Amino acid sequence: MKNLIKGISKLKYLKIVKMTVGCTLAMFIAYLFDIEFYASAGILTIITLHDTTKETLKKSRDRVLSFIMSLVIAYILFKTFGFNIPTYGLFILVFVLLSNLLRIPDHIVVNSVLTTHFLSFEAIGLKEISNEIYLLIIGVGIGIVLNLFMPSMTKRIKNDQKNIETKMKELLVEFGNRIMGKSESSSSLLEELETFVDEGISRARANAENRLFEDVNYYINYMKMRKKQFKILKSISDDIEYLDKVYSQSEVLGKFMFEISESFHEKNNAIGLLKRLEEIKRFYKNDQLPKERKEFENRAFLYQILVSIEEFLIVKRDFVLNLSKNDIKRFWSS
Repeated sequence: MKNLIKGISKLKYLKIVKMTVGCTLAMFIAYLFDIEFYASAGILTIITLHDTTKETLKKSRDRVLSFIMSLVIAYILFKTFGFNIPTYGLFILVFVLLSNLLRIPDHIVVNSVLTTHFLSFEAIGLKEISNEIYLLIIGVGIGIVLNLFMPSMTKRIKNDQKNIETKMKELLVEFGNRIMGKSESSSSLLEELETFVDEGISRARANAENRLFEDVNYYINYMKMRKKQFKILKSISDDIEYLDKVYSQSEVLGKFMFEISESFHEKNNAIGLLKRLEEIKRFYKNDQLPKERKEFENRAFLYQILVSIEEFLIVKRDFVLNLSKNDIKRFWSS
């Protein structure tokens, strides 16, 4: 039973409920108004429901355009060659070719099925065309209405943000310890962070697609910013692998990693940290030159890591500077 419930959750239980309710309601309404082939209204509702509200509206628009095209083609061919199987085959040929040409092939099947009703009617007059239009209006209309009600994913996205920030802080502490020779690499942290970032991006995009009258692109931009930072952290992790000895420069950079971790937060603009980074650059520049090749190589990698950290902080600084006053008020008020 637990496996069944778990499986249903993966298949998006809300969409299953909408399909069930929508299909039943569409069929009942079509039956109530004495519309022929009323079951088709239920099928139309099912195929109208998509994962997001915006996708549903776009697909519904294309479906209506495809339906109108199928009516015109069917009217011309059935009136010219009669209501028979060869004529329907010719209809399929023309309809499929035009649908692919106009890049709306997703609606070939359903509109081809609706067109078979004219074969059953053996007529294609105002009454028969009206019957198909009513089926389309009821089926697609109920699908659109049901998909206007989509739960907000804001809480889950905020949780994604917390998870990402927590893992990044942990990684920065680990990097500091590794640079100072106090710990080994932990690849699991990077893997967990990548999972959180990818899931966060996916959720943020889905949330934006479900908000017709609300701009929530902040969350998408936030996740993209963290994705850039993740790639930089991954590069830093690779560079740290080349360090095999601890120097005074290592201590300075390691402690700076701790500083970044301690001040790591969604609302930190990183400007103060970038000033501190410039001080470290000056320290490196004014320090004594390496005395041996091994020290030279290690210090070269330390400087490369410092440059990557600068890029890491600039990504965050630019993200904050590009926020509008409205974004700051809406998304940072809490």
